[in-house]
Amino acid sequence: MRWTKLSHKSANRIWSILVEHAGASEMHRNEFLIAAKDPGISEFRFSGKLGFGGKFWASRFEVDCYPEDENKKRKKIIENTNNLLKIELERRVKLEKRYPVLAKLR
Repeated sequence: MRWTKLSHKSANRIWSILVEHAGASEMHRNEFLIAAKDPGISEFRFSGKLGFGGKFWASRFEVDCYPEDENKKRKKIIENTNNLLKIELERRVKLEKRYPVLAKLR
């Protein structure tokens, strides 16, 4: 699946979740914000606490890591982060249903 184009505000909120809960670097926020505008991208590698394979998948609104890097601690980080990303996605969908013009702005 392809990247779901994100608004600047939504991309910032997502990156904040990744920084706070998955150890993404603030140094790469701007890179992510630029990538979030491109509908041709399906993933963004942020590494952080998930190791080199730590990725955000916009098509699924989830993070994961390489299977060989998985351990109990990383599984918990992935679970917690994905729960927060799910809440962010639900918030976004609810807003777009209430204000359809927002969906067109993506």
